[in-house]
Amino acid sequence: MRCILATSLALCAAPALAQPEPATGTEIEAAISGNTLYSEIDDAGTSRDYFAEDGEMRGNDDVDSTWTIEDDALCMTFNAGSDCWQLAIDGNSVTWLRDGEAVGTAEIRTGNPEEF
Repeated sequence: MRCILATSLALCAAPALAQPEPATGTEIEAAISGNTLYSEIDDAGTSRDYFAEDGEMRGNDDVDSTWTIEDDALCMTFNAGSDCWQLAIDGNSVTWLRDGEAVGTAEIRTGNPEEF
């Protein structure tokens, strides 16, 4: 009984896992503009994308893409479609967020090391 009570108290005292805090649009732009994201996103796979300062996005595919910041989200247009994501940023680490839930990760690399 003493062991069960101690275990229950320990579990109650443990903090809940916090969701990553979404970055502001200003923080997102400062982190990615002129840099490359190496990403792995659930249901989308891996990608390497360079976010040029002029809003052009170039990557390891031949898709015409652009990016903007709207309402504290990174919005990307691929050919005829578009999508917006929140990002949590910690140094050079990024967590991709969809409806407040983590759905992927990325690493920010300075500049355009892939020469896209």
